[in-house]
Amino acid sequence: MPSRTAFGFALLAFLVACSSDPASGDGTNAPGSEAACAEGFAALPNGGGCAPITAPTECKDGTRATLGDEACATVGVTSCAPGFERDGTAYGCTPILPPTACAGATRERLGKTACEPISDCNAAFPPPEATHFVDPNGPEDAKHFRTIEAAVKAVPGGAIIAIESGTYAEKIVLTKSHLRFVGRCPEKVVMRQPDGADGTGFEVGAQTAISFERFTMRGYNAAISVLGGKAALDGMLIEDGTTAAIVSANPGADVKVKNTVVRNIRVGKGQAFGWFASTGGTLTIEDSVISGGEFANVGLAKQGTTVSISRSIIRGGKPAGGQYGWGIYAGEGATLNVEETAILDNTAAGINLFGIGKPLTNGTIKRSVIRGTKLDPTHKVGRGLEASATKLVLEDTTIAENEQSEVVISEKTNAEITSTALIGRPAKNPKDLGALGLVVENGTAKTSGLAIVNARAGAELLGAAKLDMDSSLIKSTRLATTTFSNDHWVGIGIAVESKANLAMTSSTIEDAHTVGIIVLGQATLEGSIVRGTRASLDGYAGRAMSIQNGGQANVARSAFLDNAESGITVMLGGAALTMRDSTIKGTEVDHEGAFGIGLLIGGDATGTVETSTISGSKGIGVAVAAAGASLKRTVISDNAVGVHAQDGSAIMEGDGETSERVLLISPDTRFIGNATRAGNGIVVLPPALEHAPATPN
Repeated sequence: MPSRTAFGFALLAFLVACSSDPASGDGTNAPGSEAACAEGFAALPNGGGCAPITAPTECKDGTRATLGDEACATVGVTSCAPGFERDGTAYGCTPILPPTACAGATRERLGKTACEPISDCNAAFPPPEATHFVDPNGPEDAKHFRTIEAAVKAVPGGAIIAIESGTYAEKIVLTKSHLRFVGRCPEKVVMRQPDGADGTGFEVGAQTAISFERFTMRGYNAAISVLGGKAALDGMLIEDGTTAAIVSANPGADVKVKNTVVRNIRVGKGQAFGWFASTGGTLTIEDSVISGGEFANVGLAKQGTTVSISRSIIRGGKPAGGQYGWGIYAGEGATLNVEETAILDNTAAGINLFGIGKPLTNGTIKRSVIRGTKLDPTHKVGRGLEASATKLVLEDTTIAENEQSEVVISEKTNAEITSTALIGRPAKNPKDLGALGLVVENGTAKTSGLAIVNARAGAELLGAAKLDMDSSLIKSTRLATTTFSNDHWVGIGIAVESKANLAMTSSTIEDAHTVGIIVLGQATLEGSIVRGTRASLDGYAGRAMSIQNGGQANVARSAFLDNAESGITVMLGGAALTMRDSTIKGTEVDHEGAFGIGLLIGGDATGTVETSTISGSKGIGVAVAAAGASLKRTVISDNAVGVHAQDGSAIMEGDGETSERVLLISPDTRFIGNATRAGNGIVVLPPALEHAPATPN
């Protein structure tokens, strides 16, 4: 380690030019020539270091700045599914639907702005292939009946039963296979729970090839229950029942639902589900609507159970007894597949994927929209999607304007998120802090092409969370008068808690507030950009990156541009930064005209900077206070003050490793165009961000 004597000689050299700073240092291997700049950077004139190649102006919505390309790259949802259109942000999609919910025997359909009949009452009836007929006012003989039950008892397997207009108060247990029930239309054919009765409308055991078409079922405790058999529904309306509308349960059960509406299923005893599958059942739903269910609109549970939903609408889940109201609940090792579906205005969670160990619950969500989840009155939870002990695939999906959090990944979940947009809701008032974008707690998430926009905070990594973020964007976090409230950050791009790990590659954080990234755990940045960070409404911070309280960060080939207060701060508890082939440029002063520091290392922290450029700081390029740092083959250019040391730290020239309380500057580090090469005296430095342990939101 260089001696104090050596430091005294070196300090004289730094203080030679205090009002101007001609080029100094050997600089043979320092950045600043085309050959010396890393990929994605270009040499500045006169050996002034390296500048990132990126879009010269802010990219339009739906795109992001990238390193190494002056053109903006697409981010978020790549294309909207049929029946959806681009939302107001251009990062995501929104469903095309009627402005209000449909009623009676009509339905919403994706891509249509007016309600449509579930089926056509003017269509030819009975169908020409019908073999038996039910009419409450018709004749009675071997093929004609006045009740559905009478027909079921009399017909052979393979019968096609046409049901004429009327109201039928009946409950039926099927003992035959290959039966098809066809009503005139849901508006005119109603099967209802008999007065004083309780239970299932149609109970299907192991029977197969049972088909229900074009009629209404009302008021049942499980309208259609398939326990091991096979059934299909088309053009049906099931409403105002309890416990469940459609059940597929037990191994071998297989129910296919098409063009069917389920409404207002209420809790009977404990829970309620509109569509429900369990213990090995399969349920496939296509082009259908479910709304207004208590507890959960859709439920599935147990290993071997699969629910697949496509081209459908799931909306308006309501709390039961003041809690829950999920759009979809999937748990205990079940498998959920959702594609091109709108999940809207539910309560507690649009989708709740819940595992309790092994096997993991499985969820695959593609080309869908989850929007407008409200708070559960009891638990105060309002999440777009939450996953625990789950294997999750989220692709080309928009999760937007949910009350509390867009996505929460927790407890052993492994999530892959691709070309997806998490979009915060507009502020209701100045005190509305908005919803968190992505929360990962003790889980793992890998993203590519993810856009997080207008969130309270872009991402929080809690517990032993791991986030691998590639080709993604966090933009325009919430601007508020506080930076931390109710155990969660406000305005932060990404918060990495003490046991968490962030790997950020080829990604961008832009227009965050307070700080772009705060690292209390481990972080690695490669080929990324953090730019335009500004202070909170109370004037606090505005820095690109804060590594503090023992946090560790490794930064390579990245750029920190046009931030305020400080570019990167490293401080407290043994915090450490290693940075190479990177640029900190254009750091502005704060709202009071103070700071403007490119790189600050203080409070027993350490920093190693190699082949990098720190330029255009309105205050100090590199400041070290009660800490140690080394600059190797680096360019310090066009700052108000090149370097500054205080609080027991000293400036020394020499090669070697970072030493305690020494700012060690290699001979091949260059100082170009700084108003003052080295500062003196004591200056006020910005503090670490105040922090308290966070819990999931």
